[in-house]
Amino acid sequence: MTFENLKPEIIKITTNNTLTRDEKLATICQLLQDNISYYNWVGFYFANHETKTLHLGPYVGAETDHTVIPFGKEFADKLQNLIPIL
Repeated sequence: MTFENLKPEIIKITTNNTLTRDEKLATICQLLQDNISYYNWVGFYFANHETKTLHLGPYVGAETDHTVIPFGKEFADKLQNLIPIL
């Protein structure tokens, strides 16, 4: 399935007022995991600009030790696989 085909589902999820933010994000992670064959881990990181760190939010896939990542760390620099969903 293409990202374009997933847009309507993602719009439904993001506009569902009965779900919390984290429930919406977890549902989007699962949708991407289930429909994009080459994804084996999908998650959201949130930036804390005061501490200059990224914090792991909802995700699906194998557990990770990368729950808090300092800005500038090589791993954080590679977190550029952002999907232009909307």
